[in-house]
Amino acid sequence: MDKWRDKDGFLLQSEFRQWVESVVNKALNRLRRSKPNCYELGIQDPDASGRLSQYHISLKKSGPAMTFTVTMIPSNAKVDVDFVPVIEFTHPKWPAGSVRPLSDQLIKAKRTSWFIVPKPKSKTGDADHTLWRLAFHEQERELINDRGTLKPVCRLLKKLRDSCQLNIASYYLKTLFLWEIDANKAPDFWKMKQSHLFMHMLKILQQNLKRGEIKYYWDKHCNLIEGFQEKHKENLVCRLDNIIAHIERNVSESPIVIAEHILTKEEFEAFKKNCSTTFPSPSKPVAAVPNSATKEAVVHSPNLQGFRHKSDVPCSLCVDMSSKLDSIIIALTSVQSRVHTLEGRINVLCADIRSIRNQSQFKSAPRV
Repeated sequence: MDKWRDKDGFLLQSEFRQWVESVVNKALNRLRRSKPNCYELGIQDPDASGRLSQYHISLKKSGPAMTFTVTMIPSNAKVDVDFVPVIEFTHPKWPAGSVRPLSDQLIKAKRTSWFIVPKPKSKTGDADHTLWRLAFHEQERELINDRGTLKPVCRLLKKLRDSCQLNIASYYLKTLFLWEIDANKAPDFWKMKQSHLFMHMLKILQQNLKRGEIKYYWDKHCNLIEGFQEKHKENLVCRLDNIIAHIERNVSESPIVIAEHILTKEEFEAFKKNCSTTFPSPSKPVAAVPNSATKEAVVHSPNLQGFRHKSDVPCSLCVDMSSKLDSIIIALTSVQSRVHTLEGRINVLCADIRSIRNQSQFKSAPRV
C-alpha cells in the first residue's frame, strides 16, 4: 500500500480507485464484447431447468462509483448496479473526534466493521485525493432491522420522492428514520399503522427542510443538506406543503388522493382504473356513514394515543386516513413486488460478478 500514500503518509483515493478500476476492466475483458462498452454475459438459472439467461453489460463511472447497466435479453429490461470501492476497518478501530461511539447493542450483534469511501470531486471541480467518507452500512442495517413498518414506509417515501421528482438523496431520507429510532424508544412505536407512520415521516421531512438541516446520524455536527441552495430548499418545502395539504384536504373523501403523489402519472391512471369501483374519486364525494363507536375505539386506542403529533390532523380525519390509506398501501404492494423480482435477478448477477472476480484472481482491498 506504500504506493497509495502521499509524501505525508495520507492514503490517496486516486491511486486506490485506479487499482480497483483496472481489476474491473480486466474482469470485463474476459467477456465477449459485441460492441464498444457492451459485454455479453450468460448465467445459468439456479432452478432445475438449467436455462442460460443472457445479459448485456455496459459500464460508466460516476464519482467513486462504477455503474453496471445490465440489460436482460430478450425483454430489454434494465437494472443499474453500483459498484463502490471501499476499505474496511474493524472495531476496536473507530473514527476519532465527534463520531457517535459504537454502542454495546451493535458490538453484541457483531456489527463492528465500517468503511471509508473515496470522496468525489466538489461541485467546483476541486479534488483533494486524501479525502474519504465514512460509511456505517452494517450498523445502519442492524438499527433498522426488525422495526415493523419502517422499511415499507421508507420505500414509499422514496417512491413519492421519485414520482414527484423531489431532488433529495435516499440516504437523507434514511437518516431521518435513524434519528426517529433514537427519538422513539417505545417498543410499539414501529408497530404503528403504515398510514400513520407515512404521514408522520412526511411531516418530519418537511420540518427538517424548513429548518434547513438534516443532521448526519453519526456526527450531529455535520449537516447533510448544508450544500443545498436556499432556493432549492424553499422549493422542496413548498412542494411538501402542497402535498401534505392536498392529502389532508381530500383523504376523508377518497384514499386515492395519496396514490396521486406516490405513483407516476401513468401508474396512477392504471391504478385508478383498477380501483374505480372500490374507491370514489375526490371529485365525487360520498355521504359519510356514521360509525362513532368505531371511531372512538380507534382514537382512544393506546397505540394511536402514544403517537399523535401536535401538527397531526383532527382525530376524525386521522381515523379516515388510517383505514383508507392502509387500503391504498396494500394495493401499492403490487408495484413493490415488481421491485422485489428485480432484486432477485440482481442477486443472481452479483453471484456471477463474484465468480468473474474470482476467475480474475481479484484480491479484496487489504484491511487497515
